[in-house]
Amino acid sequence: MMKRCLITIICVSAFVSGIFSQPDSGQHPAYKRGWKLTFYDEFDSSAVNYSAWRNSFPWGRWTGGLHYMTDRQNLTVNNHNLNIRIDNDSLTGVVDAWDSLGNYTPYSRHFDYTSGMIYSKKSFLNGYFECRFKVPAVKGLNSAFWLYGPENSEIDVFEIKGSRPFEGRMSLNWKDTDPLINSSQWGTTAYCDDSTFAEIFQTFAVKWMPNELKWYLNDNEIIESAFTYDIRGRHIPVDSMNIIVTAEVGTLDGNPDSTSVFPAYLYIDYIRAYSSDTTPAPVITGQIPLDVSFGNPLAITTGMLTVTDFFHVYPAGFKVDVQPGLNYAINGNAVTPLYDYIDTLYVPVRVDDGIDESPLFQLKVKVTPANHITPVHSLDNASVYPNPVVDKVNIAIRDQGECICQLTVYDINGCKLILQTGSSALLDLSVLDAGIYFIGILTNKSSHIEMIMKE
Repeated sequence: MMKRCLITIICVSAFVSGIFSQPDSGQHPAYKRGWKLTFYDEFDSSAVNYSAWRNSFPWGRWTGGLHYMTDRQNLTVNNHNLNIRIDNDSLTGVVDAWDSLGNYTPYSRHFDYTSGMIYSKKSFLNGYFECRFKVPAVKGLNSAFWLYGPENSEIDVFEIKGSRPFEGRMSLNWKDTDPLINSSQWGTTAYCDDSTFAEIFQTFAVKWMPNELKWYLNDNEIIESAFTYDIRGRHIPVDSMNIIVTAEVGTLDGNPDSTSVFPAYLYIDYIRAYSSDTTPAPVITGQIPLDVSFGNPLAITTGMLTVTDFFHVYPAGFKVDVQPGLNYAINGNAVTPLYDYIDTLYVPVRVDDGIDESPLFQLKVKVTPANHITPVHSLDNASVYPNPVVDKVNIAIRDQGECICQLTVYDINGCKLILQTGSSALLDLSVLDAGIYFIGILTNKSSHIEMIMKE
């Protein structure tokens, strides 16, 4: 990376409870309360999204080190990860250069290593930036997720040496030397609790606001010294910066040695950027048609709603909150029609974008009679035996033109689906506890329900 000097202040990091709530039912994984998702790449496609990223610096493919940044096999997307490959395959690459008069003077140079990188086309001013990753534990490599802007402003969210995969360095870099420390950068180090950054995926993040810089590891704030907060507070960047991910050879971790094995990979699971800007509260303006049959749950999701604000349709990153109401049971964000209710459910819902909540919206859910079971206790054309039953119960249909399509077992309240089978006339209840249940019988001509006792 673009360093001219290095001062190391090592401090063993202490971790406190995260300031962000964990995802709950109906909530997108990217949701963070108090923040609005403004940019994200989950790397779920088959290739790098070059409408969002470039695969080189604006000023060239080499800025130091033993590696050349290519657009060849060094960047791939699979298994929901961006895979940055670092290899010892040699090549001759073009180095962009300018002379003292500003004339462009490119030249060719031989490289013994290749790597890849991504550089966001969008720039950002303040926010919360995070990356979930797994680094290569290979001597001579340096993996990094960082922000870079004008006047050499740079926030290293993490830098991890291949020979020390258990520690991540967090730094702020600025243009002019601070006379208090005689340097233009200041950094600290965070350590894994029970593994290394090369063994399991973990998440580093930085909160960059006009008056503060704070780092986070797996959603927990990394507590630093008052002196570090003070030094960094004197040089917080004031210009927009771009998101960058690099995997370098021969920089902070020195050169590879006999223990270094290639190819090596830096895996990126996702990159997300959030803003705390105040925006109009979200509003639910519509819904898709919804229906559900008796006794079956329907999970309410964001895809069922049209959610807008003054400017645009909300991206991923808000949650749905389903409220209790009449004629349905609620479990998380799923609603289940009660008993033999056949009509339209009106379900109050709202959405939360992490900053504001929308007004309540009356979601309409039509309860269809297709699989509805009319409760009767005298079956004119069918019999259920034995009753009480120990393990298996038989269902017999007397009319030869009528056949069983589906058997369903409900709890004693008649609303919780316990078992569901196909057209078999033999129902195995051995997995159920002793108690009273309802057996729903759906045929090609009618539907019935019968109470049965399980011993």
